[in-house]
Amino acid sequence: MFGKHISSTAIEVPPDSGPEIHSLGKAYTVDTVIDVLCTSGKSYPAPRLDFFINDKPVGEHFITRYPNQTFINGLQTASIGLQYPVKAKNIISDDMSQLSIKCRAKIWDAYWQSVVQKTTFKRLGRMLESRSNGVPTKGTNN
Repeated sequence: MFGKHISSTAIEVPPDSGPEIHSLGKAYTVDTVIDVLCTSGKSYPAPRLDFFINDKPVGEHFITRYPNQTFINGLQTASIGLQYPVKAKNIISDDMSQLSIKCRAKIWDAYWQSVVQKTTFKRLGRMLESRSNGVPTKGTNN
């Protein structure tokens, strides 16, 4: 640590970089899971990280908050994981083809920075129902 008393509104060392999203896939379909990690830059204190999908906050039950990592110089990084199941009801319209994943790093009201990555939502083609019983039939030439 720095040996100083830190007030609840002072940032001793602002983050050295913005938050980063790791492992976002290029495309997702219904019933797949978006499984990503967001990490902050080094700072003191560590920022609070939050996820948003299409600019809507993600519920805490989809998030894993990991303990802050503290380095020998006293700086810290924060990390959170997101495991979000893609459901048809979460897709706003039939023509929507992209999902926006945002991670925001915030230290009180004194600092915030976000990163946004986009991924594609792919709709699977509709399955056609077969009315046959699977047994081939022979035609007759009468």
